[in-house]
Amino acid sequence: LGQAAGLIGIMLKRPAEAVSLLDEAQQLVATFPVTRVAIMSLNYRGQVLLALGQHAAALAALDEAASQARDRRLAPVELEAMYGRPRALAGLGRSIEARDAALEVLRLAEAHGNGYYQFLVLETLAEIHRGNPELPHIPVAESSVVLHYLQRALDKQGADNPRTVPASLLEALSAECARLGDYASAYAYQVRSMTSY
Repeated sequence: LGQAAGLIGIMLKRPAEAVSLLDEAQQLVATFPVTRVAIMSLNYRGQVLLALGQHAAALAALDEAASQARDRRLAPVELEAMYGRPRALAGLGRSIEARDAALEVLRLAEAHGNGYYQFLVLETLAEIHRGNPELPHIPVAESSVVLHYLQRALDKQGADNPRTVPASLLEALSAECARLGDYASAYAYQVRSMTSY
């Protein structure tokens, strides 16, 4: 119930309505011992709050969901909740914590062999560094740390699903290459994005 309400609300661009549905779901499961459904409901509440820009409330919900999932050894649910954490922290202007949280999620996704969340968090790391160019970072061979993470995301997505590289990723690569003055690569990524989805 919680998962469905959260996803429907986000997909229909009506996250405010989803919050009330998720609150109902949590009340329904509150009388039972903590279950996977209850944890997922809490996690999706955090995701919907993120969509609403309520970053502090989202962070609290996601941290609680991750903690409960960890206690019950529900690694996939824990990973999903943890993935929202860097975005919530970034929304609160806590960029260093956001970067560190994203790197933690990346390590966990790699440990579990979860390529999907590796791809997502690599994109998130690029976004964090794009919005905070002064942020310290690891040395990279590429012209910028943003390009480094975007290309890693492309490598991960391309290896797992070469036909479904999101246009948004290719457009981000195009924009970063253009910003760096590499107009040939920028054009190539832009053309490629037109045939993606």
